[in-house]
Amino acid sequence: PQACREDFWLTTRDWVLKITGTVVWSGKDVCMLEHLPYLLESGYRAFRLETLYEPPEYRREVGLIYREALEYMAEGRELLWPAWLEMLKNWSRHGFCNGYYFGQAGRMYINQYGEPVSI
Repeated sequence: PQACREDFWLTTRDWVLKITGTVVWSGKDVCMLEHLPYLLESGYRAFRLETLYEPPEYRREVGLIYREALEYMAEGRELLWPAWLEMLKNWSRHGFCNGYYFGQAGRMYINQYGEPVSI
């Protein structure tokens, strides 16, 4: 609740956004699944799924998918990107986005090859 009362400023290039308690979010789910290998190579070891307004079933299923992907990577097993993305699609109402992480439009989805795609 305290964070909702504070002023936050987001700036990049010519954009300045001020967030004060209420925000407009994209209806798309942020998905970084395909980028887990890069994140691990970059030294990240702790991950958090932000699912404040999602039902428990959503949190459980999505968490299990990411956990399985991380376990497969740790064990050197073949990664099942298409299958995992399909399972995530079952929970996503409006598709995926992750463009903000790559300096692109936030509603855009950038795949593991750095290409914008529609999912």
